[in-house]
Amino acid sequence: MRRTSLIRLAVVPVVSLVVLTGCGSSEEGSSSGGSSSGSSSSAEDSGSGESAEAAEPLTKGDFGDRIYAAFKDAGTLKFEITQTGTASSTGSGEADISGEQVASKVTQEVQGAGSVEAIVLDGLFYLKSAQISGEKWLKVDPEAKDGLGALVGSLGGNSDPAKLLQVMNQASEVTDEGTEEVGGVETTKYHVVLPREAFAETLGDNPQITQMLPETVEFDMWVDGEDLVRKQASELTVGGQKTASTILYSGFGDPVEIEAPPASQTTTKAPGLGG
Repeated sequence: MRRTSLIRLAVVPVVSLVVLTGCGSSEEGSSSGGSSSGSSSSAEDSGSGESAEAAEPLTKGDFGDRIYAAFKDAGTLKFEITQTGTASSTGSGEADISGEQVASKVTQEVQGAGSVEAIVLDGLFYLKSAQISGEKWLKVDPEAKDGLGALVGSLGGNSDPAKLLQVMNQASEVTDEGTEEVGGVETTKYHVVLPREAFAETLGDNPQITQMLPETVEFDMWVDGEDLVRKQASELTVGGQKTASTILYSGFGDPVEIEAPPASQTTTKAPGLGG
């Protein structure tokens, strides 16, 4: 496999986790050193099939604030993600969004490359793939000035983890498209249009990437009666390459277990990437 393909392989789960880190907060709390686990009693029944009492309709002015607050109140969540296009993959994972930095892990099956695992904890990324780092976890610091760390950082790995939801308040359009059931829960589907500059904030304001983005980025978001996003879908074309992503959220408030790999099982060298 060519080096460029391996780099793309490494980035697939990172992009998934960057999407998830948009659900976090930098305002209060912190992940415990090296591990994260938790649950939220306020969202104890959020994962059930019963629909919650209807809330006031979301508007363009309060959309981002309300869905962010609902995720923050839940504290933890689980997700399934599907990506098609340049690097097609399917995967699942869980996240703790209650602290200062999001803790998250995902396992994905990448077309033509097999299983790729990724963990985000305490601001560091850990990637595991036989084609990248053999049997060990590749430890990546998104604050690095070059290499894969710089690439992860440019994709938002070192940005404020609350940005993805916060920029929803910069939407040029938020349209109510009616009710649909998602995973046994009644939701309202919203079509959200973000200006390019707003979406670019979630990618670390990298000028080169910003120039490649379309004028607007559009999302479909299915939100339940407690303002929890149950499903999110988007399509993005960058440099002529189209990628579509769908994320299903569930298990709000359920316990999660996210730990960094033991030091003996990590490496900063990636033979598969020439490092």
